[in-house]
Amino acid sequence: MQKRSVKYLLFISLAFNLAFLGGFAYRFFFAPFPRAAIHPHEMRQPARDFFYEKRDEIMVCGREFAESKKDFFETLIAPDFQEERALKLMQESLDKHMEMETEIGKSMIELRKKLSAEEARRIFGNMAEQNRRFKKPFPIRRMH
Repeated sequence: MQKRSVKYLLFISLAFNLAFLGGFAYRFFFAPFPRAAIHPHEMRQPARDFFYEKRDEIMVCGREFAESKKDFFETLIAPDFQEERALKLMQESLDKHMEMETEIGKSMIELRKKLSAEEARRIFGNMAEQNRRFKKPFPIRRMH
């Protein structure tokens, strides 16, 4: 390679490295820091206590759902696959998931009854904003 070509490649490489480092610098020093949907200090003490009390009931439903989902996946990978059993376990998993979501919804309704309008707006408004952010579609990656 000629000396001139090596110099050009060196400068191009340097430019790409500087751009890469500049991207990191921008992200850490100038880009806005993403704020959590609801900061624990913003929740009032009654809301924290309420969620702490309800945690055990919801966790039972969550464990049952996780167990039913695990059973469903184990059926799918079993060497002696049975479609009827897989469909039955899938329906059980969906029922457990609905049970868990219903329990969470009931506890939120119960909490709302205890909150003032301002507290409810702050707590549930943050949850609604977080839900809106998750509705953005994820990019679909094609498998080749």
